[in-house]
Amino acid sequence: MASLSFLTEIANGIQGKAYRAELNEQSGSKTECVVKVIECPDINYGNKLFNQLMKLSELDHKGVLVPHDVFLSWEESTSSVNVNIVYPLLNDPGSLEDVIKNYPLPTGLPISEIHEVVGQIISSLQYIRSCGMYHLNLKPSNVFVNCGSYVIADFGLPALMSDIATRTRTTDGILYKFTELEYLYRIVKEPCNLHRYHPPELKSTDGDTLYDSKADVYALGLLIYQMCFLDLEVPDNIDEWREHADGIEDEILRGLFLKATDPSYDSRPSIDQLAELPEVQHLIEVAEKERIANKRQKSASVPHKIVPVDSSVEVVIDNLSSAIKSEELTRASFRAIFAMTAKNSVILDESQKGVILEAAKFHEEVQDIQEKFLAIAYNIIPTIEEETDVFSSVALCQHIVTLFKRYPNHENIIYASLQVTLLISAHRFGARNICKAKMLRVLADLTEKYPSNDKTVALRLVLWIFWGIVAYKENLRDVMKDQIGHWVYAVADTAQKEEVLLEAFTACMWTLSNYKENLDEFKRISGVDLLLHIVHDYQQEPRILKNCCMALANAVEADEVCAYSVLASRIDDPFVVLRSIYHPNRDNPEFVEAYATLLAELSNYDEIRYELHRLNFVELTKEVELFYSAADQIVKSAAKATANLEAYKLEIE
Repeated sequence: MASLSFLTEIANGIQGKAYRAELNEQSGSKTECVVKVIECPDINYGNKLFNQLMKLSELDHKGVLVPHDVFLSWEESTSSVNVNIVYPLLNDPGSLEDVIKNYPLPTGLPISEIHEVVGQIISSLQYIRSCGMYHLNLKPSNVFVNCGSYVIADFGLPALMSDIATRTRTTDGILYKFTELEYLYRIVKEPCNLHRYHPPELKSTDGDTLYDSKADVYALGLLIYQMCFLDLEVPDNIDEWREHADGIEDEILRGLFLKATDPSYDSRPSIDQLAELPEVQHLIEVAEKERIANKRQKSASVPHKIVPVDSSVEVVIDNLSSAIKSEELTRASFRAIFAMTAKNSVILDESQKGVILEAAKFHEEVQDIQEKFLAIAYNIIPTIEEETDVFSSVALCQHIVTLFKRYPNHENIIYASLQVTLLISAHRFGARNICKAKMLRVLADLTEKYPSNDKTVALRLVLWIFWGIVAYKENLRDVMKDQIGHWVYAVADTAQKEEVLLEAFTACMWTLSNYKENLDEFKRISGVDLLLHIVHDYQQEPRILKNCCMALANAVEADEVCAYSVLASRIDDPFVVLRSIYHPNRDNPEFVEAYATLLAELSNYDEIRYELHRLNFVELTKEVELFYSAADQIVKSAAKATANLEAYKLEIE
């Protein structure tokens, strides 16, 4: 007889706990599985649930996860009956919730993937309805990825426990009614916020609620919105989402969302009525082809599943390498690799990363593969350390340039490519490779053509990318050649109107001010006056102030004209403004360090010392020394300013 060894707890939910376990056969073989343990209020409830689960295990549909085994046990510590449900361990790690939560793109999953998920779920729901059952617990965490396909699992307890005597016939087939026992058990065990996937008619508190497949259709509508907008927080009032339905660009998905989430039970379609719609029949047909294609690819490449039970990344990449020209295998493999890298527990070697990049380049014309590749890159790049890493290489940067040119009107791909480029620019060698790939001018030009009405999204990302690149002097020649400084300064007017751009813009001003080669351009745009205006307008924003102070300090140190430009500023008494920004922000050490540096540089000039003396800045610099006595760099700069101002006081006395 087989025995179970519990390994680790992997979930603790309302309906019970889930464990990763090992099934030990009499033959000596071991198979990993998942065991869900449900604590029952009494033996009658346990027996009833056991019988219903045994019926569930008889279901046979590739989109429904059914139990491998079910058994009862007695829990001594709580004196309760437990129902134990043994499920096979799925091939892909993660659920639809994981996919949504970890997806780095702002405008939702690829439309083609949402079509596939919706088609497969509708097919599964239609099947279980034909068997006289409903799910009643449909949500992203209960839709699992399995070999590139999606399966539904974890049926709701009320759906399993409805008494046959309380079922009545409807046009949909069967209408279920909660019995008093099931209703009280559900209400006691579940907090209210877990009912948000249930339709309005199911949220009655009288214990006489009736439901059918329209409850699952409603939950499906919520899933559609969540995949389109990457929003896992379901509102109390569905109208909050329905009012934003126009934001769902795909007409089919928008229509399905509105039909499925209709608050009126009478107006909402059943699962069969939904499946009869021509557009839904097309989705189901496409989804079925995807399932078949994934199954064929799984058996045609090598004698392994695309992702084996132990989630070995070596096997999935070996499979990909052996059939890199297969679009379907690449798609399925990328899904699995994305899921694994999202958990930060998988480290890829350079050859494995090379296979992934090679596959992406081979399928550069396949939109959803590129989206998934960029998501994988987004997961991997923060972990890189080697100077020669594939995911910060010239080859990767050149591929991103290719994507910019091939998909100029695809917001998801452009945004994700910018996000990946930003991550690359955070590494010194990555920033250098961006320059080598001749990407700088492409990035600058892209901000004018960004496929969205909100151009500030692209502007902000590109500014941060340029900040990372300009920070390293070895990139200066490329920066000058492509006139990046000129481009940054040209953004000044827009940045002053759009506060979201200011931190990135002033950060670029700071890094550019480190180089005398940019000084003429800085003076041409009246850079000192521009920065002082920003300081005047944003006196409560220490990060912006820090950038401004460092840029001003560099300019004042490098050029006397810039120093005396402070005196000629068009704002009223710039020194009063500079005096006033310290105390509201003095708890921010980064700002104070930049502020003290600026005062130290300004105090080198006689005419400026007069203004500083007039406003008693020496008292302020002494306060800085005392307040930050343990911060050497701050004390050094403040002490320099103090010494200069005290020497000036002696001179004039």
